Amino acid sequence: TVCLVFIPPNHNVGNTSRVKRFLRIMMTLTVSYGALLTLVYLTCGTFFYATVFDDPQLIAMGAFRWRYHSFSLVPVSILFVLRYYFDCIGYNRLAMFAGIMQMLGAVLASFILIPLYGAIGNALYPAVAFSFADIYLFVCYFFVERRRKKNLLD
Repeated sequence: TVCLVFIPPNHNVGNTSRVKRFLRIMMTLTVSYGALLTLVYLTCGTFFYATVFDDPQLIAMGAFRWRYHSFSLVPVSILFVLRYYFDCIGYNRLAMFAGIMQMLGAVLASFILIPLYGAIGNALYPAVAFSFADIYLFVCYFFVERRRKKNLLD
């Protein structure tokens, strides 16, 4: 949400170095937060589910799901920063298409990972879906930067 307040005014006045620095800081913060949550999900799933449920099988299943689902937390943190960035600089269609790439990643993961790996594939498919969108947005970011630099040189 901070991106929505900071990036548009700085981008509109042409302060791209400040926007880039802010983007690096936001990316560092959100990826760090995603990595911290990944560690919490990896290590505390059993504890969390044990506080809510009494059935050992349900606790084990919940901790299992959290363990593999935790790998999607870093990609989703990257996704939101880049998606908001493109929204803020006026490339809304790129941000929208990231949702389509995410859906494509989810569909491919569903047809490949779940049949091959069952419950593990089901828990991993969000990480694959978010990573599809991340890769797309990184490529878009580099093309947008290249285009911006070319326009500055002209």
